[in-house]
Amino acid sequence: MAIKIQRLLTFASKNINPTLRMKALPIPKKLKTALIAIAVLTALYAILGFFVLPAVLTDQIPKLAKEHINRDVHTKEIKFNPFSLEFTLKGFQIDEHDGNAFVKFEEFYTNVAVIDSLLDLSLKIDEVLLKSPFISVKRDSKADFNFSDLISQEEKPKEKEEPGSDEIFPITIAKIAISEGKISWSDNLHGKVHQENIQPLNLSVTNFTTIVDKQSKLGFSLKFASGGQFDWQGDLTLNPLHSSGHIELNNVDFHRVWELFLQPSVNFTIAKGSELIKADYQLDASGEEMQLLVNNADISLLDIQLAGKTAKETLINIPEFKISGISLDLLKQNVEINEISSKNAKFKAWLNTDGSLNYQQLFAPVNDSTPKTSPAPVSAEDNSKPWNVLVKKLEVNEYGFSFTDKTLSPPHSTTLSSINLSSSKLTTKQGVALPFDLALLLNKSGSLKVKGNAVLEPLSSNIQLTIGNIALKDFQPYVSQFARLDILSGLFNVNANIALKQQKDMPLAVTFKGDSHIDKLHTRDQISNKDFVNWKRLSLNKIDLDVAANRYDIGSIKIDQPYARILIRKDKSINITDIAIEKDKAKKAAEDKQPAEEGMTDKPSFKIARFSMANGVMDFTDKSLILPFAAHIKHLKGSVKGISSKKNATIKVALDGRVADFAPVTIKGKITPDRGNSDFKIAFDSMPLPLMTPYMAEFAGRKIEKGNMTLKFEYKIKNKELTASNNLLIDQLVLGDEVENPDAVSLPLGLAIALLQDGDGKIILDVPVTGDLDNPEFSVGSIIVDALVNVLTKIIASPFNAIASLIGSDEDISKVEFTAGEAVLDEKQLKKLDGLAAALTERPALKLEIKGAAYSKQDWPQMQVAALDKQILQLRADELTKDGNKDAIPKQLAHSDKEYQRLLADLFISKFPDLADRSLFGTPRLINSETENFYEVAQNKLASMISPNNQELHKLAASRAKAIAKHLVEKKIEIKRVFLLDVAIDPENEDDLISSSLNLTTD
Repeated sequence: MAIKIQRLLTFASKNINPTLRMKALPIPKKLKTALIAIAVLTALYAILGFFVLPAVLTDQIPKLAKEHINRDVHTKEIKFNPFSLEFTLKGFQIDEHDGNAFVKFEEFYTNVAVIDSLLDLSLKIDEVLLKSPFISVKRDSKADFNFSDLISQEEKPKEKEEPGSDEIFPITIAKIAISEGKISWSDNLHGKVHQENIQPLNLSVTNFTTIVDKQSKLGFSLKFASGGQFDWQGDLTLNPLHSSGHIELNNVDFHRVWELFLQPSVNFTIAKGSELIKADYQLDASGEEMQLLVNNADISLLDIQLAGKTAKETLINIPEFKISGISLDLLKQNVEINEISSKNAKFKAWLNTDGSLNYQQLFAPVNDSTPKTSPAPVSAEDNSKPWNVLVKKLEVNEYGFSFTDKTLSPPHSTTLSSINLSSSKLTTKQGVALPFDLALLLNKSGSLKVKGNAVLEPLSSNIQLTIGNIALKDFQPYVSQFARLDILSGLFNVNANIALKQQKDMPLAVTFKGDSHIDKLHTRDQISNKDFVNWKRLSLNKIDLDVAANRYDIGSIKIDQPYARILIRKDKSINITDIAIEKDKAKKAAEDKQPAEEGMTDKPSFKIARFSMANGVMDFTDKSLILPFAAHIKHLKGSVKGISSKKNATIKVALDGRVADFAPVTIKGKITPDRGNSDFKIAFDSMPLPLMTPYMAEFAGRKIEKGNMTLKFEYKIKNKELTASNNLLIDQLVLGDEVENPDAVSLPLGLAIALLQDGDGKIILDVPVTGDLDNPEFSVGSIIVDALVNVLTKIIASPFNAIASLIGSDEDISKVEFTAGEAVLDEKQLKKLDGLAAALTERPALKLEIKGAAYSKQDWPQMQVAALDKQILQLRADELTKDGNKDAIPKQLAHSDKEYQRLLADLFISKFPDLADRSLFGTPRLINSETENFYEVAQNKLASMISPNNQELHKLAASRAKAIAKHLVEKKIEIKRVFLLDVAIDPENEDDLISSSLNLTTD
């Protein structure tokens, strides 16, 4: 009030004439009447202002409120000064329906600067003050607010505004202040009341004005009862809109925010957390587009802890996350951040038994019954200007991540610790490479480092990957899903460069170049609980992979000190196949039917230039035999070259080692996978045969007492046909005791050994093997055994064939051929017997059996003439005896003798009177033929009538056996090794040869 009087006096002193102030003038009557009227009006105005208006407002405000907002309104005191235009309202309160305060304040005061307003033709207010305002906001279980009924009435359509001036009426408020304000929030949406108070709430505005280019000072602050406060200090220009200043929000309790606002709409709990946000800003709406500049902005999130709603277990714990030095330019759509940093954050995740990740449920939207509106259609093209974001520095230190796979039984846990990520100059500008450097520890022992850069659009990246000492045993639960194998140790390492490149309408191109090695691998068979595959180091060098091109090349694979154990169990199952766990057939079939990955239609191309092995060891055990067999092969070394998918590529193999630590073994060969062809040579040199006793016992029911074996396998596969030869050199073989085995082959091994073993005690044997690889019952092992049985069976069944092969002959030595009706050996048979004699000399354990033979069909025709001669000789003897010369023995008649011809003619004419007779002069003649020789026809005809004589044939067979024996004895074969068997007349002879048979024996 004093200020108003002072201003009035100042106005009078400036505007009243000084002369009038010096002396009083007489007041005219009319003037006096006017002055009285003014005084009365002034008094009336004062009464209305000081008394009537406050009384009316006190009476009408509650009534109007009840009528329009259905609320009870109370006022404690209303004051109005009509001269200074000061208005004071105290104790104002709007009640809730339940009688509690909805809105209230302690005092509202405003003061209009009348003189200044009149002088400037504007509205000027000295002060607008609001003390202790209070607002109560409530939400019930039906999601209705305590003010919902105030806004539920249908809004009347707005009348069309008439076009007018854009100028804003000049208003100036010297001071606006809200002090000690309070907002109360009460939420009962989910059956539990949550309350929060904002107190104190203070607002201070100095020189608020709508005058063009005039600034106001603004100050606004509030505090939350649960912690946290907001402060805003700055300048404000309304005409045109412009503001600058500093905003700060800090220490807000995130758990309280979650309870009040987020709880019903999210599946997680914010257990703890607070923040510090501060920024300098400039807002300018004077141009066509609003400009907002933000500088020196910092955002800090502190002690953030997120958990599941039910388990309450902390899943995300971020002690500190800072974004500092933020600058924003709205018009340029540019954001710059000096640094993003965080440290010591911990994350916990797991894979549920149904294969879902727990974070999927944690951050999934909460189901509710609120109708979902269809999303607005998205334009096919977005021509808006993209934002440019630059992060000058990114630092993430000492992060930790624990993961549990609950699909496994028992669940398996993996930890990532010491996760450190750094980068610089991260930007959204197209084509700019973004550097990054990531390092972490896997299960506290293995390390992973990823360093490189990436371009986001189009995607491309160059990465240097380093993996060190990843413990393979940590992945045992996953191995157990497809193999009955325990990984006791093993360290995985990689050093590689990876390149990624995305081209339009093409699959992502991925290339990998580097080296890898697995050290100290130690595995154990879960079935027998013994070592399976081990090695000191397996190195893959010069790996070159191109996924888009479907090309996979490796320069070399090196394995140092490998160990493998091959076990054939009693039931003939093999540990290699038993270790693999077969997939469900239906699942496997479904996987097999899966279409090939898009962009991978080309056949894969691969190449391994060289595979090498050093100091290898292998244990081979066969428990399926009558006597279990075990072999320990050491010092395995060598290489495999040329493994490739190229057409007609040839893989070359060269390996060698030692059996029982001293017997050399070598493997050499080549494979052409494209054709399915191969050619292998495997050689065992001087291997002790007693080691093979289990196989001999299984095969023939005998142990081996002594002997060495040199074995050379040659396998050839062409057009899916296996052709193999197995050359054996067995030195000083001595069989041992018999072993009871009902399944052993019944072969006279003594004879086989005697047949095969030369004078130096050596056996040289070639076992050919053939087979069809398409046959589902094909097995190299069984084929070799069958082939060996067949060879021995053939040797024993046809020992002379074996002898023939040993002496390099193609002749059948088991038979000695003769000319029909004779027992004389020709040159060919003598040579054959010479070879047999040489073989018998080299094999002193063998004995020979000779069985002479004669044949009615082949031999007797040649013996019939001799039989006819005997008949004619007998006729002559009978004549001489009849003549009384009983002692006379006719000499041997020749075919040319007259007596022989006479007797022959008489005999023929008597036997065949229809064929011959004598002429008038007594000369024998043929009746129907004049050209044929009578004596020749007679001899042939009469001889053919003579039946075979077994006695003569027996003599011929015996003579033949004696001729064979005589020649062998002459060749220094001891007579005690040669046996003449009873002769055979007309034995079975499929080839119709005239031969005597030989047989070899050791008895």
